[in-house]
Amino acid sequence: MKKVSNSGCIPNSWYKALHQSHPKTVTLARILKSGKPGNPREYDLFGCEKTAEDVIARLERNNPGDHWVKA
Repeated sequence: MKKVSNSGCIPNSWYKALHQSHPKTVTLARILKSGKPGNPREYDLFGCEKTAEDVIARLERNNPGDHWVKA
C-alpha cells in the first residue's frame, strides 16, 4: 500500500474512484408558464442528494410555484 504524505493529497486512483461513484449533476428542464418544458440545464447534487427527484424537491422547495422535470 502506498504511503500517503502529510500534505493532504490522496493517490490518483483513490481520487478517480471517489469521483466516479455517482454523477455530480442532473439534467432538468423547468416547466414554463405555457406548460412546455424549457431548455434543459445541468444542476449540481448537494449534500445527501443522490437522484434527480432529490434535486427537483430542493428546487421546488426553494422556488415556490416553479416545477422541474427530468430532461
